[in-house]
Amino acid sequence: MATTCANGHLQMEGWTSCPYCVQTGYHSGGSALGGTIADKPGTRPSRVPGVLDMSKTTVLNPKKPYVMGWVAVISGPCQGRDFKLREGRNDIGSGADVHHRLEGEGISGSHVTIVWEDRKFTLVDLVSTNGTFVNGGTEPVTRVDLNDGDRFRIGTSTLVFKCII
Repeated sequence: MATTCANGHLQMEGWTSCPYCVQTGYHSGGSALGGTIADKPGTRPSRVPGVLDMSKTTVLNPKKPYVMGWVAVISGPCQGRDFKLREGRNDIGSGADVHHRLEGEGISGSHVTIVWEDRKFTLVDLVSTNGTFVNGGTEPVTRVDLNDGDRFRIGTSTLVFKCII
């Protein structure tokens, strides 16, 4: 069962910290997952070396969108690899011009894209030769909204989607 950290980020069962909060150094709120660094309850968090001072406006990285989710390859030739999903398009395929290159039989050059838009992830098949199959389905999909934990198959590879937003 998924929960959220003190800052509202989606957390999976068994996670002891929020990967988004840890990666950005964002500490606010009051749970063990979000983590507040404060001297006394109800006081402003202390300055901790290596952690951003959130009392000031800080541009983290204006050119690189935030990580919104992950895709992990759980079977196939590239088993064990994973890809960060960022805002906008995240193209996956065997071609040189995609965001995330995945080798294997039956994978088109631009096979599928996962788009973060309107606060949801959508998987879109890019008119691939062999199709994209979601959650063990036998009919190829052209477009489907993804939920945390959904699995999809492209070629001989199966991937699992994880959302952190």
